[in-house]
Amino acid sequence: MSKTSSSRSSITATTIFDGSGTQQGLVPAAPAGVSDPLNDFIHGFATLYAQNSAARQGYRDRFSSVFFQDDWKVRHNLTLNLGIRWEYAAPLTELRDRLNAFRPGRQSSVFPSAPTGLVFPRRFGYKPLHL
Repeated sequence: MSKTSSSRSSITATTIFDGSGTQQGLVPAAPAGVSDPLNDFIHGFATLYAQNSAARQGYRDRFSSVFFQDDWKVRHNLTLNLGIRWEYAAPLTELRDRLNAFRPGRQSSVFPSAPTGLVFPRRFGYKPLHL
């Protein structure tokens, strides 16, 4: 059971009730005839709640890669298949410079009233972390 809603303010939200709260004993047991997802909904146990802006984003990223491969016959019964690959992933950018990031303890100098930790990477020269 999931619910997606939107309004004129371009905000979308998704709530998922999948019955995991009932199955894991986190909410009271369901009465006879009530499904686990409905029981989670009745008790207000959402498995997932996601809210975001539906505004159009101008995200841009660039990827490049090169691959070389060759077979080398060492003997009549031994062939080596060798290859090398190089990849580059550029940091994520946005056309109107509307990216932000969370850096604990850092105060934004662009928007001083922003919550501590909310910074704007391109303005500070930060690059997104690649894990």
